[in-house]
Amino acid sequence: MVSILILLVCTSMSTPSIPEEPAPAPTETPPDGPADTGLPQTIKRVAPGVVTIKTFDAQGGPLGLGSGFLVEGGRVVTNAHVVEHAARAEVYDSEEQLLGVTDHAESLSAHVDLAVLPAMPLPPTTLRLATSEPLIGESIFVIGAPQGLSNTVSTGIISALRGNEGKRWIQITAPISQGSSGGPVLNQAGEVVGVSVAVLRDGQNLNFAVPIRDVKALIGSPPGRISFTGSRPQNQSQETTLAASEPEAPPKPDFNKVLLTSPRISSNQILSGEINDEDTSFPSGGRMDLFSAEGKKGDVYTIASTSESFSPAIAALIVNSDGAPEDIGTMDGSGAHLYRLVIRLRSSGRFGVLVSTDTPDLSGSYKIGLFKGELSILDAAKRMSSNRWQLLAKQSKYSIYFDKTSFRKATQTRRKAWLWWEYRGWESNRAGRYNHYKSQQEYDCTERATHRLSEAYYEDGKVVDSDGPSNQWLPWTPGSVGEFVGEAICGL
Repeated sequence: MVSILILLVCTSMSTPSIPEEPAPAPTETPPDGPADTGLPQTIKRVAPGVVTIKTFDAQGGPLGLGSGFLVEGGRVVTNAHVVEHAARAEVYDSEEQLLGVTDHAESLSAHVDLAVLPAMPLPPTTLRLATSEPLIGESIFVIGAPQGLSNTVSTGIISALRGNEGKRWIQITAPISQGSSGGPVLNQAGEVVGVSVAVLRDGQNLNFAVPIRDVKALIGSPPGRISFTGSRPQNQSQETTLAASEPEAPPKPDFNKVLLTSPRISSNQILSGEINDEDTSFPSGGRMDLFSAEGKKGDVYTIASTSESFSPAIAALIVNSDGAPEDIGTMDGSGAHLYRLVIRLRSSGRFGVLVSTDTPDLSGSYKIGLFKGELSILDAAKRMSSNRWQLLAKQSKYSIYFDKTSFRKATQTRRKAWLWWEYRGWESNRAGRYNHYKSQQEYDCTERATHRLSEAYYEDGKVVDSDGPSNQWLPWTPGSVGEFVGEAICGL
């Protein structure tokens, strides 16, 4: 696969003025599409859902700007690199009115360069997400804020679907300029089919977007609090490569010496560890453990980490020419409570494997594994656990597991799996109380729907009720646990 050099589109901007009037009352995009027709009417309808994001460093100085858009609930989707190195971000609507300010993201993946910011209190409107990927040749339009000019529209078509270094991109002909990063790519119905991300350096009208499936996966993941990383290091341009750093390594005069004194992890080895108050901390308050490994130039490794106490962030670091740590991989959190990182070494020698928490005061045990070659999320889960049940989601009232041994791909678009709900209290139904529920489900990943094949209720280890298959397919409710589980199962 030919590597593509990518120029991320962000630029500097001036300090914004604070609006004196509140934002208008929110409206919703009609669920069944627009009542009127024509591109101008569609643009008029969806444009209020596109926002401009202005970022600032820890001293309050202007850092850069980008675009974003509002989704259900008022949350803001943008690129991860738009808020990278920021201390805070301000979100403005199309009328340049301030909607809100945040110092953190609820979900973030540098692997696909996406971030979900917290809900704005008075979103003027929200945008619908397309239910499927666009077709090559399909007409699209892009809305963004190039050079800070909000609600700038450009049109084009889907010219290709590309894969590069484990990522999938949509190639479009609609121009993307500086400041448009994070803006929506929309079809003729006004539905979001992608997120503007990059242009090809030295390319002629070669522009790329993150596909909608990655947006849905990140929106459907359990929200957290991922603090922004702070101001950009000196002498580093905000125009960086797509491989943005995930957790920030502590500054050290000689990272090679740090690796020499770090615990060793070998290929195909799984280690257990614990994040606690004695570990090295980030400025954000999160803490980290660092392991040392060795490999040869061109070697491919999969790093996997899992924890029932916190969501572990992972990274791979090498020693650059200045003796400082340099990130060579970005985290993929599509495996719910199992996080995966796939790297290819650019040089032979030592490299670091980092596991951390981004949230202050979080602690607990974890497992970290290093495996030769590229493993899927499911294969990594099997390697990391000898148990058949893999943790999928953890809520205050229950935990959800899936059975790795029964997982099947029934067709290209359908999956079958046994799920287990373990409740921390008592539930009840027609047969009495229960605290465990197991169900075999079939998932249609294209139609985004689920139906039951079998189910059983347990009072501790005793079956109190059971039922057979249901012929009814139930669509995933946006933002629900069902949608999150469906996205996770379809991503395996």
